Amino acid sequence: MLLIRRTHSLLGTDAERVVAALQSPGLRVYVARMRGGLVLDTGILGISPQQAVLGSSAVSIQLEGTLGVRALGREHPVDEGSVAVMRVQAWNERWEGDFRVLVLEWSKPLEQPLPNLDASRIGPSDRQAFSRFATRIEAGELSGELAAHAVVDAIRRLNALGIAVPQPSVESLYQGAPKGAQELAQALGDVLSGLHLAPQTEELAAALGLSVRQVNRRLQSLGEWLPSYSRPQAWRRQLTLIRSTVAASFLTRKDVPLEVVARSLGYGSSRALLLALSQAGLPAPNVLRSA
Repeated sequence: MLLIRRTHSLLGTDAERVVAALQSPGLRVYVARMRGGLVLDTGILGISPQQAVLGSSAVSIQLEGTLGVRALGREHPVDEGSVAVMRVQAWNERWEGDFRVLVLEWSKPLEQPLPNLDASRIGPSDRQAFSRFATRIEAGELSGELAAHAVVDAIRRLNALGIAVPQPSVESLYQGAPKGAQELAQALGDVLSGLHLAPQTEELAAALGLSVRQVNRRLQSLGEWLPSYSRPQAWRRQLTLIRSTVAASFLTRKDVPLEVVARSLGYGSSRALLLALSQAGLPAPNVLRSA
Protein backbone atom coordinates (compact mmCIF):
# COMPACT_ATOMS: atom_id res chain seq x y z
CA MET A 1 0.00 0.00 0.00
CA LEU A 2 1.10 3.55 -0.70
CA LEU A 3 1.19 6.12 2.08
CA ILE A 4 0.47 9.76 1.26
CA ARG A 5 0.16 12.43 3.96
CA ARG A 6 -0.58 16.14 3.76
CA THR A 7 -1.00 18.86 6.39
CA HIS A 8 -2.47 22.31 5.80
CA SER A 9 -2.03 25.01 8.44
CA LEU A 10 -3.58 28.46 8.73
CA LEU A 11 -0.72 30.88 9.38
CA GLY A 12 -0.64 32.49 12.81
CA THR A 13 -3.32 30.20 14.27
CA ASP A 14 -3.72 26.70 15.68
CA ALA A 15 -6.03 25.74 12.81
CA GLU A 16 -5.02 22.83 10.62
CA ARG A 17 -6.38 20.04 8.44
CA VAL A 18 -4.51 16.75 8.17
CA VAL A 19 -5.17 13.80 5.87
CA ALA A 20 -3.04 10.65 5.92
CA ALA A 21 -4.01 7.85 3.55
CA LEU A 22 -3.01 4.31 2.63
CA GLN A 23 -3.95 3.47 -0.95
CA SER A 24 -4.14 0.35 -3.09
CA PRO A 25 -6.27 -0.48 -6.15
CA GLY A 26 -9.90 -0.51 -5.03
CA LEU A 27 -9.30 0.44 -1.39
CA ARG A 28 -8.29 3.66 0.36
CA VAL A 29 -7.87 3.87 4.15
CA TYR A 30 -7.40 7.36 5.54
CA VAL A 31 -7.40 9.42 8.71
CA ALA A 32 -8.83 12.96 8.59
CA ARG A 33 -8.23 15.37 11.43
CA MET A 34 -9.26 19.01 11.88
CA ARG A 35 -8.32 21.44 14.64
CA GLY A 36 -8.72 25.10 15.47
CA GLY A 37 -12.39 26.04 15.08
CA LEU A 38 -12.75 25.30 11.36
CA VAL A 39 -15.96 24.24 9.60
CA LEU A 40 -16.26 22.19 6.42
CA ASP A 41 -19.80 21.76 5.13
CA THR A 42 -20.03 19.80 1.87
CA GLY A 43 -23.63 20.91 1.40
CA ILE A 44 -22.59 24.57 1.32
CA LEU A 45 -19.60 23.80 -0.87
CA GLY A 46 -21.75 21.91 -3.33
CA ILE A 47 -19.15 19.18 -3.77
CA SER A 48 -20.29 17.09 -6.70
CA PRO A 49 -20.17 13.33 -7.24
CA GLN A 50 -17.63 13.97 -10.01
CA GLN A 51 -15.15 14.87 -7.28
CA ALA A 52 -15.53 11.44 -5.68
CA VAL A 53 -15.23 7.89 -6.91
CA LEU A 54 -18.64 7.19 -8.38
CA GLY A 55 -20.32 4.19 -6.82
CA SER A 56 -17.79 3.94 -4.01
CA SER A 57 -18.77 3.17 -0.42
CA ALA A 58 -17.16 3.96 2.88
CA VAL A 59 -17.11 2.87 6.50
CA SER A 60 -16.47 5.81 8.80
CA ILE A 61 -15.27 5.31 12.39
CA GLN A 62 -15.55 8.43 14.55
CA LEU A 63 -12.52 8.46 16.86
CA GLU A 64 -12.85 11.97 18.31
CA GLY A 65 -15.46 14.71 18.14
CA THR A 66 -18.80 14.75 16.33
CA LEU A 67 -19.60 14.77 12.62
CA GLY A 68 -22.96 16.06 11.40
CA VAL A 69 -24.41 14.13 8.46
CA ARG A 70 -27.46 15.06 6.38
CA ALA A 71 -28.96 12.11 4.52
CA LEU A 72 -32.44 11.13 3.39
CA GLY A 73 -33.75 14.51 4.56
CA ARG A 74 -32.64 14.03 8.16
CA GLU A 75 -29.82 15.21 10.41
CA HIS A 76 -27.70 12.42 11.89
CA PRO A 77 -25.04 13.30 14.49
CA VAL A 78 -22.23 10.77 14.21
CA ASP A 79 -20.51 11.00 17.57
CA GLU A 80 -17.42 9.49 19.12
CA GLY A 81 -17.44 5.71 18.89
CA SER A 82 -19.99 5.56 16.05
CA VAL A 83 -19.46 3.44 12.95
CA ALA A 84 -21.34 4.54 9.81
CA VAL A 85 -21.60 2.89 6.40
CA MET A 86 -22.27 5.39 3.62
CA ARG A 87 -22.12 5.97 -0.11
CA VAL A 88 -19.38 8.45 -0.93
CA GLN A 89 -20.84 11.91 -1.66
CA ALA A 90 -24.42 10.63 -1.53
CA TRP A 91 -24.85 12.61 1.68
CA ASN A 92 -23.81 16.01 3.08
CA GLU A 93 -21.31 16.25 5.90
CA ARG A 94 -20.65 19.06 8.33
CA TRP A 95 -17.27 18.88 10.02
CA GLU A 96 -17.08 21.38 12.86
CA GLY A 97 -14.66 21.79 15.75
CA ASP A 98 -11.92 19.35 16.65
CA PHE A 99 -12.47 15.86 15.29
CA ARG A 100 -10.63 12.79 14.05
CA VAL A 101 -12.13 10.09 11.85
CA LEU A 102 -10.87 6.84 10.30
CA VAL A 103 -12.41 5.98 6.93
CA LEU A 104 -12.16 2.84 4.80
CA GLU A 105 -13.33 3.55 1.25
CA TRP A 106 -13.99 0.94 -1.44
CA SER A 107 -14.23 1.88 -5.12
CA LYS A 108 -17.10 -0.59 -5.55
CA PRO A 109 -20.45 -0.57 -3.69
CA LEU A 110 -20.75 -2.60 -0.50
CA GLU A 111 -23.55 -5.05 0.11
CA GLN A 112 -24.51 -3.19 3.30
CA PRO A 113 -27.75 -1.13 3.09
CA LEU A 114 -26.76 2.48 2.48
CA PRO A 115 -26.72 4.83 4.20
CA ASN A 116 -26.54 3.05 7.54
CA LEU A 117 -25.49 5.87 9.86
CA ASP A 118 -25.63 3.89 13.08
CA ALA A 119 -24.27 0.57 11.87
CA SER A 120 -22.51 -0.07 15.15
CA ARG A 121 -21.17 1.56 18.28
CA ILE A 122 -17.77 0.28 19.21
CA GLY A 123 -16.64 -0.25 22.77
CA PRO A 124 -13.59 1.37 24.38
CA SER A 125 -11.19 -1.47 23.53
CA ASP A 126 -12.15 -1.49 19.83
CA ARG A 127 -12.00 2.31 19.63
CA GLN A 128 -8.55 2.26 21.19
CA ALA A 129 -7.43 -0.37 18.68
CA PHE A 130 -8.71 1.67 15.71
CA SER A 131 -7.21 4.82 17.23
CA ARG A 132 -3.78 3.16 17.51
CA PHE A 133 -4.08 2.05 13.89
CA ALA A 134 -4.98 5.61 12.84
CA THR A 135 -2.06 7.04 14.81
CA ARG A 136 0.37 4.73 13.00
CA ILE A 137 -0.98 5.93 9.65
CA GLU A 138 -0.64 9.59 10.68
CA ALA A 139 2.89 8.99 12.01
CA GLY A 140 3.99 7.48 8.70
CA GLU A 141 4.81 4.13 10.25
CA LEU A 142 2.84 2.08 7.72
CA SER A 143 3.40 1.44 4.02
CA GLY A 144 3.87 -1.52 1.70
CA GLU A 145 3.48 -4.99 3.18
CA LEU A 146 3.45 -3.73 6.78
CA ALA A 147 0.50 -1.45 5.97
CA ALA A 148 -1.30 -4.31 4.21
CA HIS A 149 -1.12 -6.51 7.32
CA ALA A 150 -2.41 -3.66 9.52
CA VAL A 151 -5.32 -2.93 7.15
CA VAL A 152 -6.31 -6.60 6.95
CA ASP A 153 -6.34 -6.74 10.76
CA ALA A 154 -8.53 -3.60 10.94
CA ILE A 155 -11.00 -5.02 8.40
CA ARG A 156 -11.10 -8.32 10.27
CA ARG A 157 -12.04 -6.36 13.42
CA LEU A 158 -14.83 -4.58 11.50
CA ASN A 159 -16.27 -7.89 10.32
CA ALA A 160 -16.13 -9.20 13.89
CA LEU A 161 -18.25 -6.19 14.90
CA GLY A 162 -20.91 -7.24 12.39
CA ILE A 163 -19.97 -4.68 9.69
CA ALA A 164 -19.82 -6.99 6.67
CA VAL A 165 -17.12 -5.65 4.35
CA PRO A 166 -14.83 -7.42 1.85
CA GLN A 167 -11.89 -9.15 3.53
CA PRO A 168 -8.86 -8.70 1.23
CA SER A 169 -5.72 -10.77 1.25
CA VAL A 170 -2.50 -9.13 2.40
CA GLU A 171 -0.90 -9.72 -1.01
CA SER A 172 -3.68 -7.97 -2.93
CA LEU A 173 -3.01 -4.73 -1.05
CA TYR A 174 0.67 -4.27 -1.81
CA GLN A 175 1.86 -6.51 -4.63
CA GLY A 176 2.18 -4.98 -8.08
CA ALA A 177 2.91 -1.41 -7.04
CA PRO A 178 5.10 0.34 -9.65
CA LYS A 179 8.77 0.76 -8.82
CA GLY A 180 9.42 3.98 -6.89
CA ALA A 181 5.72 4.48 -6.18
CA GLN A 182 6.14 5.09 -2.43
CA GLU A 183 8.91 7.63 -3.01
CA LEU A 184 6.61 9.47 -5.40
CA ALA A 185 3.65 9.29 -2.97
CA GLN A 186 5.77 10.72 -0.15
CA ALA A 187 7.02 13.55 -2.35
CA LEU A 188 3.44 14.29 -3.41
CA GLY A 189 2.34 14.61 0.21
CA ASP A 190 5.30 16.81 1.12
CA VAL A 191 4.76 19.15 -1.83
CA LEU A 192 1.00 19.37 -1.29
CA SER A 193 1.61 20.21 2.38
CA GLY A 194 3.38 23.39 1.23
CA LEU A 195 0.38 25.10 -0.32
CA HIS A 196 1.70 28.46 0.97
CA LEU A 197 4.53 28.03 -1.57
CA ALA A 198 2.05 27.65 -4.48
CA PRO A 199 3.62 24.35 -5.59
CA GLN A 200 3.61 23.21 -9.21
CA THR A 201 4.90 20.13 -11.01
CA GLU A 202 8.37 21.70 -11.05
CA GLU A 203 8.55 21.49 -7.24
CA LEU A 204 7.54 17.82 -7.33
CA ALA A 205 10.18 17.15 -9.99
CA ALA A 206 12.85 18.92 -7.92
CA ALA A 207 11.94 16.91 -4.81
CA LEU A 208 12.46 13.69 -6.77
CA GLY A 209 15.49 14.81 -8.77
CA LEU A 210 13.62 14.24 -12.04
CA SER A 211 12.49 16.29 -15.01
CA VAL A 212 8.86 17.42 -15.28
CA ARG A 213 8.37 15.03 -18.18
CA GLN A 214 9.71 12.12 -16.11
CA VAL A 215 7.44 13.05 -13.19
CA ASN A 216 4.39 13.11 -15.45
CA ARG A 217 5.26 9.67 -16.77
CA ARG A 218 5.74 8.38 -13.22
CA LEU A 219 2.38 9.81 -12.15
CA GLN A 220 0.60 8.18 -15.10
CA SER A 221 2.25 4.83 -14.30
CA LEU A 222 0.57 4.79 -10.87
CA GLY A 223 -2.81 4.03 -12.45
CA GLU A 224 -5.23 2.61 -9.85
CA TRP A 225 -2.69 3.02 -7.06
CA LEU A 226 -3.20 6.80 -6.98
CA PRO A 227 -6.04 7.45 -9.45
CA SER A 228 -6.53 11.06 -8.35
CA TYR A 229 -3.05 11.89 -9.65
CA SER A 230 -2.40 9.41 -12.47
CA ARG A 231 -4.82 10.62 -15.15
CA PRO A 232 -3.74 13.26 -17.71
CA GLN A 233 -3.69 16.75 -16.15
CA ALA A 234 -4.85 15.21 -12.85
CA TRP A 235 -2.09 16.89 -10.84
CA ARG A 236 -3.29 20.38 -11.75
CA ARG A 237 -6.96 19.52 -11.14
CA GLN A 238 -6.20 17.86 -7.80
CA LEU A 239 -4.04 20.77 -6.65
CA THR A 240 -6.80 23.23 -7.57
CA LEU A 241 -9.42 21.16 -5.74
CA ILE A 242 -7.29 20.83 -2.60
CA ARG A 243 -6.39 24.53 -2.48
CA SER A 244 -9.96 25.73 -2.99
CA THR A 245 -11.58 23.36 -0.47
CA VAL A 246 -8.90 24.04 2.16
CA ALA A 247 -9.44 27.77 1.52
CA ALA A 248 -13.17 27.29 2.03
CA SER A 249 -12.62 25.71 5.45
CA PHE A 250 -9.96 28.26 6.48
CA LEU A 251 -12.33 31.11 5.62
CA THR A 252 -14.78 29.90 8.29
CA ARG A 253 -12.37 31.32 10.89
CA LYS A 254 -14.04 34.72 11.23
CA ASP A 255 -11.13 36.19 13.21
CA VAL A 256 -8.59 35.63 10.43
CA PRO A 257 -8.22 38.29 7.70
CA LEU A 258 -8.75 37.27 4.10
CA GLU A 259 -5.14 38.21 3.32
CA VAL A 260 -3.83 35.65 5.82
CA VAL A 261 -5.93 32.88 4.29
CA ALA A 262 -4.66 33.82 0.84
CA ARG A 263 -1.04 33.82 2.02
CA SER A 264 -1.49 30.47 3.81
CA LEU A 265 -2.49 28.86 0.50
CA GLY A 266 -0.02 30.50 -1.85
CA TYR A 267 -2.35 33.03 -3.48
CA GLY A 268 -0.65 36.30 -4.34
CA SER A 269 -3.50 38.44 -3.04
CA SER A 270 -7.00 38.36 -1.61
CA ARG A 271 -8.30 39.10 -5.09
CA ALA A 272 -6.54 36.00 -6.46
CA LEU A 273 -8.15 33.90 -3.71
CA LEU A 274 -11.61 35.28 -4.51
CA LEU A 275 -11.09 34.52 -8.20
CA ALA A 276 -9.99 30.95 -7.39
CA LEU A 277 -13.11 30.39 -5.27
CA SER A 278 -15.31 31.73 -8.07
CA GLN A 279 -13.63 29.58 -10.72
CA ALA A 280 -14.06 26.50 -8.51
CA GLY A 281 -17.77 27.26 -8.13
CA LEU A 282 -17.43 27.78 -4.36
CA PRO A 283 -19.33 30.34 -2.25
CA ALA A 284 -18.02 33.80 -1.46
CA PRO A 285 -16.23 34.34 1.91
CA ASN A 286 -19.27 35.99 3.53
CA VAL A 287 -21.34 32.85 2.81
CA LEU A 288 -18.61 30.56 4.15
CA ARG A 289 -18.18 32.67 7.29
CA SER A 290 -21.87 32.42 8.07
CA ALA A 291 -21.74 28.59 7.93
